Amino acid sequence: MEIKLGDILLVRNYGLLGLLIRKVTKSKYNHCCIYVGNDILVDTDFWGVRYRRLSAYDKIPHKIIRVTGAGRKIALKIIKYARKLTGKRYSILSIFRIKNNLGKSYNCSQMVNSVYAKYGIILSDKFIKVTPADIERSKLTFIAKKEK
Repeated sequence: MEIKLGDILLVRNYGLLGLLIRKVTKSKYNHCCIYVGNDILVDTDFWGVRYRRLSAYDKIPHKIIRVTGAGRKIALKIIKYARKLTGKRYSILSIFRIKNNLGKSYNCSQMVNSVYAKYGIILSDKFIKVTPADIERSKLTFIAKKEK
């Protein structure tokens, strides 16, 4: 299956921070982001919510999940709102459940969950403590492309 607008990319980085995040969150994946088309993701990193090329993850283990029943109309709303979040700050402290400024800053899972929640699609009810595992295990998602 090809990646579609609004799909969620789950990523497993092998750096020290990725390992630490997976351990703390008890997740197979330590990162997630939203596909917005034309090889572009809305992603988070230490510089904030920003755009990144999908191809940046070609050599890193990842899988694609899709929200059940989210057709093109919802996907277009999702990506429009995800794009609006670019420029927001990144919140490393929220990963370790130390501090939260949801709405002003996001970690990757908070960004993905918040974007979908805006349109009534609650991937996880853990808005602040949401992890990539919560996004992956949501009853509203299915695997569109197995781990590469």
